[in-house]
Amino acid sequence: MQENIFNTEKVETLLIYKDDIENRGFFDWVKAQAAFIDPLHKYKGNFWLDGEFFHFQGIDNQTGQPHHLLFASSQLLSCNLGFDTTYRAIEDRSLGFAFKPLRLDVQNGNHHFVCYMVIKFIPIIRLSDNKIWYDKLQDWKKYNSFKKTLNEM
Repeated sequence: MQENIFNTEKVETLLIYKDDIENRGFFDWVKAQAAFIDPLHKYKGNFWLDGEFFHFQGIDNQTGQPHHLLFASSQLLSCNLGFDTTYRAIEDRSLGFAFKPLRLDVQNGNHHFVCYMVIKFIPIIRLSDNKIWYDKLQDWKKYNSFKKTLNEM
């Protein structure tokens, strides 16, 4: 069997879902603004690519419970870099001048969700590796789509 070029090491990642942002209360917003280190997130852990699959394994900051996310590259509808109307630049002290969140739109059967990630965040200078991983995720999706097309021929 041919080795997939998209087997990566685990990378430190902060993650939050669109629903988490939209459903947070005022106290959650104040708490996020008072946390001077990390950008807006609910889960802290690692993500990695394993061939055709995206994995995230982390801990819910509020409950301490483990959280796992797994989906195939074919389920990734889009990958975007930057702030939007949900995860706004005002959510971070850098006001969008430092890092930009990575937004993933995923369709898993009838379930559609959006998550935002900040990968390898450096608090002192408020930068991340999101641009690098944005490019890698775009290539990952294209590669697996192309590979699937070849297998169907």
